[in-house]
Amino acid sequence: MADVKVIKNEEGCSCGGGEKVQVKVYNKMTPTQLLMDFAADETKLDTGSMSALSAACSAALLERCAKIAAANNESAERLEWLARNSGTLKNYFIHLIEDDPRCRGPLRRAFAEGGQSEIDACIPAATEINAEIVNMLCQLLDLVKETAAYMPESDRHYAIESAELAMGAIKASISRIIAFSAMSTDETFRFVAKRENELMLQGAEKVYNEIITL
Repeated sequence: MADVKVIKNEEGCSCGGGEKVQVKVYNKMTPTQLLMDFAADETKLDTGSMSALSAACSAALLERCAKIAAANNESAERLEWLARNSGTLKNYFIHLIEDDPRCRGPLRRAFAEGGQSEIDACIPAATEINAEIVNMLCQLLDLVKETAAYMPESDRHYAIESAELAMGAIKASISRIIAFSAMSTDETFRFVAKRENELMLQGAEKVYNEIITL
């Protein structure tokens, strides 16, 4: 069973009813629970949460890379730093699994109860986690590139696999950002969102290509 948070009002129950309100804690779920919830007809999970999961896997592989390389390398101090920072990124991405549904809450309510102006106002917040994933993974790719250079050739595939996972999450997040942005009536917002993410993807692909050809 998935972990839940129990929320009570001052009387110890929910809004006049006798039942407690249970809120799923997505970042405490097992992978099986998370994927089953994502596949459900009615779920609050979306691409941002799945991209965050993939990003966490990418960071975990990078952490492994740095630890392997540090075992027999004169630059062990730098590699230990890379391992610590990739571990920090891994934990950060795990938290983003939970944050994405929260950021999209106002947009869900705007679709249900508001008009187009309310929807336009909520779209930037709804894309916030996907944008953060793209930004942080672009930085992670730089760390992958640095770490890969220290890797024994027999283990360098871990760095490439970390980069592959990162690129998948980047592309999925950008696709979701553009899809959300297309719902806006603000032409300038739509153009900027698309162009910014095109440039982010170009930068990520450049580093990715450098990693896979090391």
